[in-house]
Amino acid sequence: MLNKPPIPAILAALALGLAFALFGPSGIRSILTLFLYAVPVYVILLKSPLSQAEKAIYSLFIGIGIIPSFAYWLSLKYASLSAAAAIVFFLLIGVGVFINKRQHTAQ
Repeated sequence: MLNKPPIPAILAALALGLAFALFGPSGIRSILTLFLYAVPVYVILLKSPLSQAEKAIYSLFIGIGIIPSFAYWLSLKYASLSAAAAIVFFLLIGVGVFINKRQHTAQ
């Protein structure tokens, strides 16, 4: 039986290649930041009854729209955007781990 190609990895490599071709190293950093914000949301959505495509799209839009907005708001309070982004990222990972552990203890 043939294995399916890793389509998400191929798409991620294509996105990184296109970003580098168009914008150089800053394009790669931008795409990696979007992925880093989408991954914790995707982990949180793993326990939902949505399909894989819906989880990916929702996590991408939530990662692009809501999470950076929260980081920006937090940076207005504490005057450091990079620290606020790190706080929001680790908060998302913590929420994902909490939801995952809660689901395992409920079963």
